Amino acid sequence: MASLWEEPIKAQMRGIDVSDSTIARVVAGLLAPEPSGPSELAALRRDRQRKELALDYAAGRIDEATFLSAVWAMKAELAATPH
Repeated sequence: MASLWEEPIKAQMRGIDVSDSTIARVVAGLLAPEPSGPSELAALRRDRQRKELALDYAAGRIDEATFLSAVWAMKAELAATPH
């Protein structure tokens, strides 16, 4: 049974590039700092929250003061996020 998988595994191993340049790129990628700006997921979350807030205001579920306070809080949070 082991011989059944031995050749495909050997073929995969032969295809792996372990040259010095590949190793250097992998190490550089691992040592690189994380992106400091907001992630795409965070941006999508903020957009959804803005839309929900606007819909709540338009439907009368929140008053103008609450709406404006929430908008300013979102803007302040975004401004405080490192880019």
